[in-house]
Amino acid sequence: MRSAGVCVTWLLLALPMSSNGGWLPGSKAKALYPKGESAVMEITPDALREIFEHAGTTKTTTVVEFYAPWCPHCQHYAPVYNRVAEHFTGTPGVVFGAFDCVRFKTVCSANKINGFPTVKAFHVPGEPRSFSSRGVTLKVRKFESWVEWVHDHLDLERRTPAHADGGSASAAQAPDTAVPRWPRSSSPGVFPPQRRLLDAATSLRFGLQYGVFVDGATLDASRLKALLDLLQDLSQMFPGSRVNRDSLGVLHDQVADGKGQLSSEQWDDLLGRWSFGKFSGDFAWSTMCNPRADEVDGSPHVTAGYTCGLWTLFHMLTFSGPRAGLSPGRTMATVRGYVDHFFGCSHCRQHFLQMFDECWGGRCDIGDDRSEESQRALALWLWRAHNTVNSRVAVESAELAASPDSPLVAPELQAWALWPSTELCPACRRTDSGGVVGQ
Repeated sequence: MRSAGVCVTWLLLALPMSSNGGWLPGSKAKALYPKGESAVMEITPDALREIFEHAGTTKTTTVVEFYAPWCPHCQHYAPVYNRVAEHFTGTPGVVFGAFDCVRFKTVCSANKINGFPTVKAFHVPGEPRSFSSRGVTLKVRKFESWVEWVHDHLDLERRTPAHADGGSASAAQAPDTAVPRWPRSSSPGVFPPQRRLLDAATSLRFGLQYGVFVDGATLDASRLKALLDLLQDLSQMFPGSRVNRDSLGVLHDQVADGKGQLSSEQWDDLLGRWSFGKFSGDFAWSTMCNPRADEVDGSPHVTAGYTCGLWTLFHMLTFSGPRAGLSPGRTMATVRGYVDHFFGCSHCRQHFLQMFDECWGGRCDIGDDRSEESQRALALWLWRAHNTVNSRVAVESAELAASPDSPLVAPELQAWALWPSTELCPACRRTDSGGVVGQ
């Protein structure tokens, strides 16, 4: 077993490359439902308004997925949802659409879409709520379950699922979920610290712009406090130049000057005039966080690098926080506060908070002092947590696509998702179980 000091060195050099913003199975750097390629109809704000207005009078059931392109679960759900739409293409009485909550964030916020993916159905027989703009929220995930739901709730002729009746190849083929997306033996030195810092700053700015207002046009007292706490903490420990931290302090003071009130319009105005250190205002992640950047279709809402840059920021904070004089507990509270209040992927948020609050991996045993031992324990805890998230997301993605012809091999996927790879650091795995070495 390699010492904890060597593992921490690996964290500094390589771990941000494992962030699930562009490499985990199923993730893509292009629109989830590209026009002309997908059976899912991309819905505009005007079309959504029509759905709301006619929910009580139309004879067609409309299913709408509210999604964010950066969300890992949205990325992994897209092939299943598209397959469902293909299966029912041409079937009278049901339509499947999707609404991009990054491109149209104000609409989603006004309709209190506070997690992704959120799937709602409108005009479902026997569901009174669905006859209004509120719709009925659905928790259906797998293809076969969707087929059952449609036939159980709508008066449609039952059909055999596409993979069994010789349907289209695109509908029947399971997504390629087991092909690694990151270069297994690449050198961590390819991506210098400055580029990692740029990715972290880009994701923070993106999160501030698109993650703060997700539940109405004004922030309630708890979310406003959470925003102020986040900006205050980051003004002390954001890595890099002092000018970066000073600019976050300026933004904090501008929000605090609102005397307990902040509207979406005011926030957008503040961000529009705010300069984040020496970083540009563009959402352009490096190829570290978006290795398939050459496939982006040019749309400004394609945001595959967000989660990668965010994980990079979290890892950096485990070092910059203690160095700025903040205790490990304060540093982790900052990370938890961001995930709890401003990270829109519902499943990701729920799992991370559960791990955190249940003291998973010995988190509650980490000393809350500024010793080197406590700093090392903090960095290693987040490393383990990140690897656990990567493994879980990889398996969940494969579970959605699993079929008799494409069985799920969970142990192999779990081992593949861990970072660093065995090629880069053979001593970073336990030989008995393949788990990550802790301390």
